[in-house]
Amino acid sequence: MGFLAAAAVVVVLAGWARGDAEARALERLRCPTCAAPLETRHEHAVASMSGRQVWACASCGFGKVAPLTCAGCAT
Repeated sequence: MGFLAAAAVVVVLAGWARGDAEARALERLRCPTCAAPLETRHEHAVASMSGRQVWACASCGFGKVAPLTCAGCAT
């Protein structure tokens, strides 16, 4: 039972570390997979959809989309 709990803690901590590393890479506009420069674009909100930020890597195909409504988005 103790081994199972320890394994669960390790898995959770590893997931947090990966998430933190990905966030730092996105802030630097570098791909978290291959470290190549990322292409970014912001899609402004419209009546039927909130704004979103898109990151894409032409080198390895990494992609991420996150909700992001900026001050310039329509409300």
